[in-house]
Amino acid sequence: MSMRIDNRFKYFKDINESLKRKYQTTEDFSYSEMAPAIDNIPSGGTLISKTITENGVYNASSDNADGYDVVTVEVPERNTFDEYFADTLEIANIPSATTIITGMFLNRTTLKSINMPNVIHLYNGCFLNCNNLVITELPTGVTEIQTNAFRSCTSIPYLDFSNFDHIPTLGSHGFRDTTFPFYFRDQQQLDEWAAATNWSTYANRFQIKPSEVI
Repeated sequence: MSMRIDNRFKYFKDINESLKRKYQTTEDFSYSEMAPAIDNIPSGGTLISKTITENGVYNASSDNADGYDVVTVEVPERNTFDEYFADTLEIANIPSATTIITGMFLNRTTLKSINMPNVIHLYNGCFLNCNNLVITELPTGVTEIQTNAFRSCTSIPYLDFSNFDHIPTLGSHGFRDTTFPFYFRDQQQLDEWAAATNWSTYANRFQIKPSEVI
């Protein structure tokens, strides 16, 4: 089934309800039908509409995309809408997704773990207030962690960045209202991250990775 992306809707739930009305159905749309993650549109870019049938790169010049002629669209593997948005969601499995979009898991207090091995971008507030989420590392491909991404994620025991060979950009308050330590492989890596923009806010929590942490 093809679909059209409509950026009037900020949250997936609204998109689902709109599509149900459009197609005059009472059945919820699956995540893959409803919410492709749109990469490579800079902040403020607006894709008016585009028919999507599969993953790929699409010419968007005819869609008035604010001057951005090409967008990459990825349809992550996901479970159904009901499963994804269930109040009891504890485990999220998005193995092919490269972007966790703004507010994707906002206030999902039941979420305990997530599998996202190919994620590169963690957008604003994507895990905000996920206070039962337990993770100890991020994919080494992550290049940006935006504002409030992990704010109030109070169950994280630590984050291990010892395998990173680069410093992701970090938005303001990325880890606000948390207390967990950040682990690094050696003093050089720790010092480099401690001097980086916004990472310096958390430098007092930086530690050399303990030997007992695998």
